[in-house]
Amino acid sequence: MNNVKTLNDISQIFVHTVQELASQQTAFMEANVEAMQNAASAYREADPNARLAQQSDLYRDIMERSVDHVSAVAETVSGCCCEAMDHVAEAAASSVDKATHHGSSEHAPK
Repeated sequence: MNNVKTLNDISQIFVHTVQELASQQTAFMEANVEAMQNAASAYREADPNARLAQQSDLYRDIMERSVDHVSAVAETVSGCCCEAMDHVAEAAASSVDKATHHGSSEHAPK
């Protein structure tokens, strides 16, 4: 029963993590789309030099946003892995404890 509970807990962690990652990805993509749309509307009236400068700024913004996004994803995934391993370690410790107590009572003097 303990193993089933552990697997269920870990499954819930994974589901929550997938939802969080999907939310992060959506926010990242929406921010990039908005930045590109804003830049595209600003480019229409600009001369070539101004357009190049705006494109350079847009590229820099997207790269900075990408670095932040990758960092957030890494933090989310590592948090999930640590939490899942905590559950595995707790289940293993509980199993060892039960086996030790069960085994010691069988060999105790009567």
